[in-house]
Amino acid sequence: MWLSSATRISSVLVAAAAFYLFTKGRLFGELKSIKAVFKPAELLAFSLPLTVSNMVVIFRKRFDILIIGFFLPAEQVGAYGAAFAIAVLPKFFQYSLNRILLPVASKLYADNNMTDLNVIYKKVAKLAVVVTMPIFFSILAYPNVFLQILFADKFDSAGPVLQILVVGVTVNVLTGSFGEILQSFGHTKAVMWISITGTCSNLAMMMVLVPVYGITGAAISMTASLVLMALLGLIILWRLKSMHPFNRDYFIVIAAGAASLVLLLLFNMCFEHKYYVSVLLATAITVAYFALLTKTGILGSEDIALLARRRSADITNVQLENNNGSERTSGL
Repeated sequence: MWLSSATRISSVLVAAAAFYLFTKGRLFGELKSIKAVFKPAELLAFSLPLTVSNMVVIFRKRFDILIIGFFLPAEQVGAYGAAFAIAVLPKFFQYSLNRILLPVASKLYADNNMTDLNVIYKKVAKLAVVVTMPIFFSILAYPNVFLQILFADKFDSAGPVLQILVVGVTVNVLTGSFGEILQSFGHTKAVMWISITGTCSNLAMMMVLVPVYGITGAAISMTASLVLMALLGLIILWRLKSMHPFNRDYFIVIAAGAASLVLLLLFNMCFEHKYYVSVLLATAITVAYFALLTKTGILGSEDIALLARRRSADITNVQLENNNGSERTSGL
């Protein structure tokens, strides 16, 4: 109660301070020199599909819990919620990259600089995959370890559900930030229809699978819808601009992640060990994974700097001509 009240009070104070600074010209003062152009028809055509898409996303994040709660006991709702909270971890780094990719992509597209945009899109996709793979193979190999560390012994039965969900989330990351690129091109209707299609398919599958297979059916439904949206995004982006996130470095990162996962699974099959041994092993494999990528040049100094700073200026100042040159001409 006290924490909730403190949050509300701090929100009001921050809003009041921002309003005061804005009215005094101390916040975004440099924007006064920019002449505003108001085109309501164009603004509505661009923003309304995004509004609908965001509403659909919010709905998708809530109705799975409602459906599970309707058909299954409360304990199953908690187990699914715990698994889902862990499964989305591979997506977090891509979220931060997307916030800086969108303005950069919009600027390059406005300048009709598709060559550099294509290179930057691939670079950002590769960085997202580089960071995502260790999280993915660790969760897939040790789902119960993550559940035990974060939720004690309450949801041990949710291990298979977590494995299914993390596959869907990771596939969504591997297909690149197609939503942000489509937005930068102005194709917000495509983003909206991808969200609607994924959500409707998820809803339909959950209504069929949850009564029969429980939270495992819910996980299968969610993963299938995430994969469907990822494939739709890839296909639409390719058909519109012949763009995709794949190149040689991308597939090498995937191969390194797959090899790491195989090592962890083989260790699980051959040895019985406690959860802290699993943590140490996953950490060691992750260190070896990054060392291999750095040693082979897949993860270069520019990539490491970008991982450390993650600002739009860092992306736009990347020396594109040093990014394997072939990315500009090979169409990979």
